[in-house]
Amino acid sequence: MPNGQMRALREVTSDPGTGPERFAGNVLEVLLADFAGFPIGEAWGDPSGAFGGDKIQGTPADMEIIGKALNIALLPTETNDPSTRRAAFRWYLGAAIDGKTPRFLVDPRCKLIVGGLAAHFKLTKQSSASATDNAQVVKNKYSHPCEALEYTALGHRGQTAVIREASRMGRSGNVVPIKSVTARSDFDVFSV
Repeated sequence: MPNGQMRALREVTSDPGTGPERFAGNVLEVLLADFAGFPIGEAWGDPSGAFGGDKIQGTPADMEIIGKALNIALLPTETNDPSTRRAAFRWYLGAAIDGKTPRFLVDPRCKLIVGGLAAHFKLTKQSSASATDNAQVVKNKYSHPCEALEYTALGHRGQTAVIREASRMGRSGNVVPIKSVTARSDFDVFSV
C-alpha cells in the first residue's frame, strides 16, 4: 500500500507436480475473479525460479513462463537467503506505521498463511538455537505461502534496506558514533 503496509488478500497454492502454466492459470482465475481492473505494481519470487530454462533451446524458466502468462514483470529477489527473507518479513510484523496502523494485514480467507503464521510455519527439530544460521523450515502446505510472503517483503524492501535495518537493531536513535582519536604525534613506542 502507499503507506507502506503489506496486505495478504488471497493465497494461491497448487498440488506438487503442478507446472508453471497451470499455476499461472490458477493465479489468473483469482486475479480476474477478485481483482479485475487492479494494476499489479510488483511481483517477486525465489531467484531459483528465474533459472532452469534452457536459454540455448529457447525454453524459458518457470518465473518467465508465469510472468508472461499473467502479463506481469515477475522479478527474482536479490537473494534467497532464509535469514535475509525472514528479516525482511519480520519488519512488517514490527511497530505500527503511525503508532496505530499495522504494517501487515492478512485476510482471514488466507487459511494457510494464517495457520502458518499461527503455528505451522516452523523450524525442523534439528534446528537449534546455536545453529540458527543453518535452520531449516519444515516443508509442508503452510511453508510455501509463508515463504512467498518473505520473498514479497524482501523484493519490496530490497536487500540493502533489510541489512541496514538489521545493523540498527537494539540501538536507540540517539546513539552517537564513536569518534576517532588521534594519537599524540610525539609518541615513540621505544621511549615508554
